[in-house]
Amino acid sequence: MGIQNNKMDSAKEDVELLAHRKTTEDDKATEGVGILLGDPKKALVKLSIPIIVAMSVQTIYTLSDTFWVAGLGADALAAVGFSVPFFMIQMALTGGVAVGGGTAISRRIGARDKVGLDNVAVHIFVIMLVLAVALTILGLALVRDLFMYSGAGNTAALGVAYARVKLCRQFCFLLHKCCKFHPEK
Repeated sequence: MGIQNNKMDSAKEDVELLAHRKTTEDDKATEGVGILLGDPKKALVKLSIPIIVAMSVQTIYTLSDTFWVAGLGADALAAVGFSVPFFMIQMALTGGVAVGGGTAISRRIGARDKVGLDNVAVHIFVIMLVLAVALTILGLALVRDLFMYSGAGNTAALGVAYARVKLCRQFCFLLHKCCKFHPEK
């Protein structure tokens, strides 16, 4: 009788241990949901940190360009200054598509809809690829006119040279964003 009680106690301990492990795994899996269900101010701060970091990195990149180019003269600095708004618009467009695509993918993952997930991933991949190619081609074709209409004047030639190099860099960056949504990943 004593052996049977020990076996039953051992079985109960195993069940309790498994239940505890399952609860702990569920807690880890839904930790992010707890942020959303808690205080809205804390959630807003926690969710905005990655965006703030990304925009800060982009701003630091632009500032480092500005400080380096300032040594080349006022015209070179003005050329960089004229190009920044165009690239920020491009970043906003592609960033919006990437965030929307990430949201759509998250919904499909949450719904455990593999077919829908693959469909969304393919569409986001194609949209990002088309957007990267279109923005680069339009930018390269229209950069001189954009600078002239913006009032670049004598600095237009320097601005166009800088913008063409940066457009090629942006194209590579956009392709990288595009590959994040590749359906085979």
